[in-house]
Amino acid sequence: MSESNPSAVETATFLVNFLNAALPPVAITFISIADPAETLTAVPFDPRVIEFARANPDGVYASLEAHHGLGFVLTYESDADASAPIWTPSFTVEHDDGRKALVCRVEGPAAGMATLRNDVEPVKGDRYVVTTLMPLPFGPWGLIGDDEARLDAGKGFKVFKLPEPVNEEPKGLSAESTLITGSIGSLDAGPTEMINDAEVYGEISDAIWHKKLFVSVAKKREEKFFKVSPELSFSDILVSNLSKIRVGVKDGACLVPGVLQDGRRLNNAVTKLYMMGLDVDSGASMEDTIRKLQTMGLFFVAYTTHSHGTTTIEIKRDRFFKWAGDNGYELEVTVDRVKLFLTNEGKYTSDVIAAISDVISSHETSGIQLFVTTKPIDKFRLLFILEQPYVIAEQMGTQRDAIKAWGDMILGMGSLLGISVDKAARDCSRLFYLPSKAKGSTSARVIVSAGKALDWRSLPRVTVTGTISSDPFDQAANIMGGKIRGQILSPQKGLHLQKWASERAHGFLISQVFKDHCDENLREETAPGKFTVLCPFDDDHSNAGDPDDKGCFIQDAGVDAESFTFRCSHDSCAPHDRLAMLEKAMVDGWFTDDVLTDPQYDISGADEENKDEKVDGETAAEGQDDEEIEVGKATTADIALAMHLANKAVVGMSSAEIGLILKMLVPMGPFDRQRIIALLHKKASIPLAQLTSLFKQIELKAAPDGTGVLKGTGFRLNKEKTQIVKGTNDPVCQAFEVEGHFEDDSGDNATLFLNFNAMGKAKSIAIERSALYSFGNQVVEDLAGMNFDIFEEADTKFLLQKIKPPLTGQWVSRRGWHGDAFLTLGGETIKPEGSSTLTMRMRETTRRDFGPMGTLDGWTDAVGAVWQGNAIGREHLALAIMMGLAGPIFGRCHPNGFRMLSLHGPTSRGKSLASKLLASVSGPPTGEGCYLNLRATSNGIEATLPDLSGHTLALDEGQHMKAEHANELVFMMEAGSGKIAATQNRSARQVRRFGGLAMMANEKPWAQKLKDADVDVSPGFDARVLDINVAGVKDYPKGEATALTTRLYGVERHNGWALPMVINALLNADAKALSERVADLTTDLVGEDALGLESRSLETLAWVWLGGIMAKELGIIPPDFDVARIIKWARDNRVADASRPVDERVLGALRTSISRRRKIDLYRWESFDPDAFGGSSHGDDVERVNRPWAGFFYMAQKTEELIINADAIRGMVGNICSETEIAQYLHKAGMLRKNGKNLHHDWLPVRGGVKEKVKNYRVVSAFYQSEEGAEPDSDVTA
Repeated sequence: MSESNPSAVETATFLVNFLNAALPPVAITFISIADPAETLTAVPFDPRVIEFARANPDGVYASLEAHHGLGFVLTYESDADASAPIWTPSFTVEHDDGRKALVCRVEGPAAGMATLRNDVEPVKGDRYVVTTLMPLPFGPWGLIGDDEARLDAGKGFKVFKLPEPVNEEPKGLSAESTLITGSIGSLDAGPTEMINDAEVYGEISDAIWHKKLFVSVAKKREEKFFKVSPELSFSDILVSNLSKIRVGVKDGACLVPGVLQDGRRLNNAVTKLYMMGLDVDSGASMEDTIRKLQTMGLFFVAYTTHSHGTTTIEIKRDRFFKWAGDNGYELEVTVDRVKLFLTNEGKYTSDVIAAISDVISSHETSGIQLFVTTKPIDKFRLLFILEQPYVIAEQMGTQRDAIKAWGDMILGMGSLLGISVDKAARDCSRLFYLPSKAKGSTSARVIVSAGKALDWRSLPRVTVTGTISSDPFDQAANIMGGKIRGQILSPQKGLHLQKWASERAHGFLISQVFKDHCDENLREETAPGKFTVLCPFDDDHSNAGDPDDKGCFIQDAGVDAESFTFRCSHDSCAPHDRLAMLEKAMVDGWFTDDVLTDPQYDISGADEENKDEKVDGETAAEGQDDEEIEVGKATTADIALAMHLANKAVVGMSSAEIGLILKMLVPMGPFDRQRIIALLHKKASIPLAQLTSLFKQIELKAAPDGTGVLKGTGFRLNKEKTQIVKGTNDPVCQAFEVEGHFEDDSGDNATLFLNFNAMGKAKSIAIERSALYSFGNQVVEDLAGMNFDIFEEADTKFLLQKIKPPLTGQWVSRRGWHGDAFLTLGGETIKPEGSSTLTMRMRETTRRDFGPMGTLDGWTDAVGAVWQGNAIGREHLALAIMMGLAGPIFGRCHPNGFRMLSLHGPTSRGKSLASKLLASVSGPPTGEGCYLNLRATSNGIEATLPDLSGHTLALDEGQHMKAEHANELVFMMEAGSGKIAATQNRSARQVRRFGGLAMMANEKPWAQKLKDADVDVSPGFDARVLDINVAGVKDYPKGEATALTTRLYGVERHNGWALPMVINALLNADAKALSERVADLTTDLVGEDALGLESRSLETLAWVWLGGIMAKELGIIPPDFDVARIIKWARDNRVADASRPVDERVLGALRTSISRRRKIDLYRWESFDPDAFGGSSHGDDVERVNRPWAGFFYMAQKTEELIINADAIRGMVGNICSETEIAQYLHKAGMLRKNGKNLHHDWLPVRGGVKEKVKNYRVVSAFYQSEEGAEPDSDVTA
């Protein structure tokens, strides 16, 4: 062991260097030798590891169990022969008493690790123990001299790599195994050739040389739009750009190794990546890294950066002083202290830190800086060609998940090479400057090494770990101990920022605050209401003071998200949420906290004095007045802490941790209890019933005897035995909880809901109060059958009769709107704040309650593919989602009766997919939600409709329903009531009532389906079922998974989030105003002259239109999406009365279209202005302005005729037949003026001396002016 007695600083530095050299950058569990129950889980470079070691003078173990094993340890007794039975150990750690620990760092497949461990298990006579506990060289343990010298020299320790199993595909890359054979080149052998300034090692394969890819390029990083290249061969980029070293300043030509949508360098705009780049500024040896890569057989380009070889590290002095103060050091700059500071930051290699020789302080324009002198630092970039491009949309999970995975793989590549890569340079939109050097530099290099392309799927994924405890229970302990980190207060008025955020964050115009108070901190406007800004914590950045740093940004509420954003992407800012950023900006004097309550910066119009207290990001407690909070004695901070802990819960957490959270719920009101238990259920995957039962056990122990429902009954609770007793502790039955007490709106059908624990399981039972008197013994028997402990049968029945808890809920016969409250498909009662409405529950139901699945971001990302490209070719999918959102809007105004829309067309047009997208708005796109397969009778569907009332239904597979049942179903749904039937005692059963919207799917129009089966079709059937022809949309072959369909079917994992947003927006809506708005939209659709039946038919689309408009206002649909185009598409593809002959349908459609489109795109020839055509809109996305003309009313020899553009005539009849067929039908009816033998004309009439060639048809006025044969209310419209 070393005989030196280093100072605390040197010892800590030594330990950090050891950890970085001996362990990979993954989470390791460190264990106190004196008290094994005391542990810490952290990455090796986390400063907490040093503090943990200091706090345990008897020594600390590092567990090598992470990731299927990181190696093993042979621990020898003090007098035993410590010779390894296998290869030479990686290093040896020796105790003061002579014990030795031979550490073998091994990485490889789990099976190989297990085999190796078995091989080295001691046999008889061996005096050692095999373990995975490695003692740290700190305290009584230390490295032996040779290993300590190796560390002092800046060399790492040997890591043994186990080979992959024979006959198995490689599971990943290894820095010590060659992946390919052939001419891969060797740095020691010298370059094979030169390409411009680049040294080429080995022979570049044709596959690499001709690899096709795209890149996005710019002349400078400040350019807002990068140019996406045409498809190139890699050789084009290498020869023209990567192989040339430019002389000059750093900022110059740069590239992003992939495709940027619209050229914007944003993470969300990256669609594909063809190369992976690593930014290495830590001081890792460039030559050593290249040698490792060459042994791996990978093709790569390595080139030095503009600052390569620098011998100076620049640190902002205030940042150093802050670190020193936080760690108990004097505010004095010394070389040793700077070494420890840089070691704790973990951004430079140990040899760079060890070589620090001098530190000077200098006051620069950017502030007082420390200039640290060390050895020349290698700074370089690595570029790898990907075997297959990384396509964001094809990855599993959300877009955010795919972006994060890319960054984790970059860190994983760094870990394979044993180097630290810049963690701030791992985003997928990261740009790379092309090779450059300063004038006079002689150390710049570009190295191209032959090998194979990188398979990104083989890379490990390493996640950045923060430097503060992520254990919520550690944080809870700190808060309970007096460190109230959960509460952030503004500096001047002491406003509670979490409370402020819950009330006003959704309307905060932070960009306007910056413009008015600190515009000098604004840097670049990247979008309206979104800016990059100076970070309040800029001092903590690795590039502190860099005026070009654009890692921090702000965004107004309502721009791309409901709430405001204040975020920084630097690693050092990871612990700071938006409120911490806001607080720091106010502390630094950027603005005062007056802006937080200034109405000019709040677009929400929030009234602070009338809001309940709530936590940032959470919903306010409903119905909790001051008296309830007083009784519960739970403060806002208590609720916030419990919500925080529940949000951090994970699967497999201990019962003690669960109990800690549940115990905090005892003083809370029922709403807060329910939402926190629901969150805990979601995060920890513990059944709700079990959590509720556990909470009641805790509550019983905390409650005084004889309170609650037992008060006045003569019974009381024995908390010690968890029994209900009477008299002198005579047991009656086990303890239970009255979860709820329901009755219907007439005061009948009172029901108790009891929860209890039996045989280690949480159970529940519903007991009708009337049954306690007529079938009281049966109720007791039912309880006994569930293993409920009953000691006195008669007393148990009497107890249940006596308890009279207050009403907590109301039975209802259908879901949807009940006054101002809404019962959702999932069983949630949504009501206005302060409403006295009780929780609602279906008395007869075909559905189980459920909560939203996945996340709102997940659903938004899944359906995001629909909106791209304005949904061209996916119109029916967009229509379906909008209709799903419109159900509650229609129900707010019309509680009874369904309005129906049907998609019809050939198979593989995505009709079933549209149905699932619609259903995902409110819940799972399965039979458990609003998605119904019509392989059922109308009676079966009738029983289900009350459960789906108020929502939008998706009725799929209509071809499997018998025609007579289909006709019956349509009339029943339109009426909004089921059949009258008798109960078992022959009394009239209550008629089922229901209403909402419904979308059906079939291969043919519904009217045609009925007509083909000889079922009478009543007049105006198309006003009941609006049939949309989807034959013209994109093909979606069944069984073929594409990137689009894979992403869209993501709604099966994320659903049920969007509908509550619409319902909440409607809570205080005026039904009359909604109906008037729909009337205006209907007029826009059909024209002012349309008859009543036509208006009623297309009114369904107007409700869908309003759903789309509201969804845009709520941020559910992108703000730039053209909702009106989808409605127009549906209108133009409508088919009516499909049972009539085709020629009648076509001519009727044309008459209706002519009537409706006057002054919209049919104009008077003599008054038409070609330079300014069209009219104004209602402001709701009506597509009138600059609409191309469809036809002209023209006086030809004193007789009017209609000139119809040949390009428009098919659309005017709903695209149900060809242009030529329409002309033939008109000619056969005598309504077409021919051009000689031709049905069409080639020229328009002369206007202003100019004759224009446009193919057109001339329709005589008798066709559209005569009412004979015209049935515009039942014909096809465009």
